[in-house]
Amino acid sequence: MSELFRFYVALLFRAFLACPALISSNWTAVSLSALVTVLGFLFSPMKRALLKSGPKTLVRSALALILGCCGLFIYSLVLQIYTDHKSLMSTNTELKQDLANRAGDIGRLQQQLNAPKPVAAYVYRNEMTIAQTVSVMKELSKVFRADTLTPPIVVITAPPAESNFKEDFYQLVVAACQQRPPKPRPQPHPRGAFDAPIVENIGCMIEPVPDPRIEVDTHIPKPIYSGVVIHTDQSFSMAGEMLRNALGYGCFAVRKSQNMPAAITRLSPGTGPLIWFELGSGSPWNTKGPCPRK
Repeated sequence: MSELFRFYVALLFRAFLACPALISSNWTAVSLSALVTVLGFLFSPMKRALLKSGPKTLVRSALALILGCCGLFIYSLVLQIYTDHKSLMSTNTELKQDLANRAGDIGRLQQQLNAPKPVAAYVYRNEMTIAQTVSVMKELSKVFRADTLTPPIVVITAPPAESNFKEDFYQLVVAACQQRPPKPRPQPHPRGAFDAPIVENIGCMIEPVPDPRIEVDTHIPKPIYSGVVIHTDQSFSMAGEMLRNALGYGCFAVRKSQNMPAAITRLSPGTGPLIWFELGSGSPWNTKGPCPRK
């Protein structure tokens, strides 16, 4: 038995079950049944004979009632087909809407998959070994003590998010400033007296910088480059190249500049040449990684 035949049988059976309810609850169906019965009686050529012949009248009335029920069954069948068609169209519309919504969701998911992946923010960590830190510190100390008469003034700035990097760099500069140069051995004079002791000067002076999280009118420019940018004035330009070599020896990404904004120069007391270490955001190491391993 084919599926289509089963569908037709189920349709007829549902229409047959719905027919009694249609007759008992629909006044149009009841009126139609009564009308068919009356018409069958009125248009009969032998109305008087029908009245006299009781059995025949009952048979004709039964036939009229059966025809009326058949008409109502056909009406119930058509109504059932229309109801099924309407339900099918409604279900089809809902399926189309659901498919459209799913297509929109798939499109949005494809856009999210094809969108560029966000780059995770760099988290600073000190990747220099102790030996490398000591080596860089000694090189910085040599530059700071190149001019023994006027120790340089050092200013260190960094974005608030790079506080860890700034703290490590600050400690590195402090250690370089406090690094003592090697002392020559005193030589005795012919009469047995010794030379006067050598007076050591400090390597540099570090000036404090206002906190941009507290003071909003510092006018200190925001860094553009990552790593370290060394700013020196023209009178101390040679030291800028020496500092770049000291910091950039396989460790930091270093650039140099002679641009000294007024917001930085006013921090200097003017007792020596000014050096501004501008620390940027992101990774401070050069493209080859931190200091090369020896």
